[in-house]
Amino acid sequence: MSTEAQRARALKLAERLIKVVPDFDEGMIMRVQQVVDRLKTPMAMVLEKVPGESVPEKCKKIGITRQNYYAWLKGMYRPNLKQSKRLAALTGLKVEDVYWKDTA
Repeated sequence: MSTEAQRARALKLAERLIKVVPDFDEGMIMRVQQVVDRLKTPMAMVLEKVPGESVPEKCKKIGITRQNYYAWLKGMYRPNLKQSKRLAALTGLKVEDVYWKDTA
């Protein structure tokens, strides 16, 4: 199974989980929703769309350090709202596709 097929399958399962188990506490539902958001728009896909030949070039255009770039790539955290707006402008994605507030 391809990575894209695995991602699509995981997305369906997570969305179904939200609908099927309404008894989860609000914090659990928010975490599952964050997983759904990550599956819909992985940061690897977002960063791949940023114009530039190299990581330092992309970082300069976004206005971040290479450490931030690799932390986003690994899924350690997502960009803040200001960075998300910049990424959206550079990639043509919607801000909502890039940004979500991590409540964990």
